[in-house]
Amino acid sequence: RINTPPVSAVLAALDDGLRSDNHDWVDRAGILAGAIHAVETLPTLIFAQFAQSAPPTTKGDKAWIATGRTISYVANVIPVVGDNAGAYQPVIGQLIEGVVMRVQDCEVTIYHGSVHDSLVAISSYDSGTNTAALGWDMRAWYRWFNEQYVPMKQREDQELASAAAGVTP
Repeated sequence: RINTPPVSAVLAALDDGLRSDNHDWVDRAGILAGAIHAVETLPTLIFAQFAQSAPPTTKGDKAWIATGRTISYVANVIPVVGDNAGAYQPVIGQLIEGVVMRVQDCEVTIYHGSVHDSLVAISSYDSGTNTAALGWDMRAWYRWFNEQYVPMKQREDQELASAAAGVTP
């Protein structure tokens, strides 16, 4: 059982998991961070919400995708003869009507929903404001963290230090 607040070994494991190339590890680390309310992981959670693939390094086609409908028809008949019998074997032709898409380059974005959910839950609870409106916009999260959250935490620390020293603001 992991107690809260998490110890440094747990935070280090969460950091490793959130920075992993294995997407299952990232999701599980995000779930664990949310379960133990690891506020210290907020910056890493922000950047682990989604991952983008590296730009393609090879030339050539990645895929061909054909969509459309197929129309079958009898294109020809071949006479077939046997003892006292005659028949025709049909040759089936096909027309394909539609589009062929050629994919030459592709970039994949993988969204880590568990990480995002934990990020929203932890940040909303700790800041006292609903951060769900920031969505998946990493720049908005970055600005929120640096321009709102960090100054708020600094003010809280100053107030606690003043209260501990017996000074009223």
